[in-house]
Amino acid sequence: MRALRWAGDAQRVRKLWWAAALVATGLAQVAVTVLADGKSVIERWTPALGLVVSVLGLLSTLTQSESGTGEGRGTDWLKGRADALAEVVQDMWAAEARLRRLQDPEPLPVRWSAVDAPLADHDENVRRGAEAHTALRSGQLSDARAAFLSVPSRRVVVLGQPGSGKTVLALSLTLELLAARQPGDAVPVVLPVGTWDAVREPLRVWTAARIAADFPALAAGVPGGGTLADALVAARLVLPVLDGFDELPEAQRTPAMRRLNAELDADSPLYLTSRTDAYAATVEACDVLTAAAVVELSPLRLTDAASYLTRTSRPRRMPDGRIGTAWSATLARLAAPGGPPRTPCGRC
Repeated sequence: MRALRWAGDAQRVRKLWWAAALVATGLAQVAVTVLADGKSVIERWTPALGLVVSVLGLLSTLTQSESGTGEGRGTDWLKGRADALAEVVQDMWAAEARLRRLQDPEPLPVRWSAVDAPLADHDENVRRGAEAHTALRSGQLSDARAAFLSVPSRRVVVLGQPGSGKTVLALSLTLELLAARQPGDAVPVVLPVGTWDAVREPLRVWTAARIAADFPALAAGVPGGGTLADALVAARLVLPVLDGFDELPEAQRTPAMRRLNAELDADSPLYLTSRTDAYAATVEACDVLTAAAVVELSPLRLTDAASYLTRTSRPRRMPDGRIGTAWSATLARLAAPGGPPRTPCGRC
């Protein structure tokens, strides 16, 4: 028996050494790519970061999966895997937030207002007997989690023009939900919905396959068949954050909406982002997303843009002796009576 235990320990040690070696390789690649010439740091950092995060996720799974095998892998074991996934997702999107410099010193202001019918479902379906969800009527980036949780159906559609901040809002919501998440809760996972073949793939099949592709450790098989990603989705331990509905081919959008409404359980949460025109056209051709509250991001205010550009630029002494930034002269012209100069650039 002691020999068997030693053999098992040796096997675990070998697995950990291989995983540690992969982590070291990934970190080395990061160092090389960041220092490489000819391309921007961010351009080279992103794929290397993805490699390291995936390997760290693999290491986490290897170290934890030894505690249960076969029939012993029940609900608690699966929730433990969800907890491990949550750590990896949080690390990954926190790194993405830093790459986007959302903390330097803070994100560009993003504000929204509620959208009613015909783009949203009947208020009674959204509220489900609860009081009106006033927290969603208007808000800003820091209100993302509170607004989402204020919707009884836990279904929200975020609309906006290109560059209005839809993805940043989805990222902020994901990080806020992860920060407040309790062990065993569902894990918010951002998924690029534009990769979904809604004509051929059921929602759960695509969701699990996409998660397994993004986090290879979850492609491992489990007793009873399927992958660990399949099991997490089936156990409703994944909260889908579907980013970019408008990136679906036009012919796929109506089938996608039909699948969402047909295949989501009554209490299944969902967060979906889309350009306004693409979502409106789909609603006109098909239906609203059942029980979902809808908000639309507001255009950026000049005062917000001016404040952001000033606070994120290096202070410098201006010719008149005052402290300003590289944007001071431009912002002063924009704020002057009559607005921006009548030049091609000023009309852009």
